[in-house]
Amino acid sequence: MKKLLLNPLFISCAALSGINKLVELSGYYIPFIHSYMDDFFCMIVILTPALFIQRNYVFNNGNYVFSKWHTIIAVAYCSIVFELVLPLQSSQHTADLFDFVAYSAGGIVFHLFVNKPQLIPSVSRAERNISNASSLV
Repeated sequence: MKKLLLNPLFISCAALSGINKLVELSGYYIPFIHSYMDDFFCMIVILTPALFIQRNYVFNNGNYVFSKWHTIIAVAYCSIVFELVLPLQSSQHTADLFDFVAYSAGGIVFHLFVNKPQLIPSVSRAERNISNASSLV
């Protein structure tokens, strides 16, 4: 079940977000990338560990996936917090409609490419009992 955190898309997004921050901190500014790349990656970087936690510690089921409504609510929550609440609290944050588009696109990419069951076959209790009984013979 730990394969989820090794998903190449998740690792790429997390690594590129880190590199983007390092580039920003070094004083280089690439307008479009610095404005929207982190927002696009945000949903993938947040929802992948959240799905990992749900699968491994809440439901203990590698086939568990978020519904489309879980993803929509996560996009809405991040949009409200980062584009409405934080700009009202601090002048360091600015509201931008295109950030919402980037969050939405990231949510769609997460839902289509990361939010997949691991296809672990479920074995019924009767099948386990038959298997255990046949191994004792």
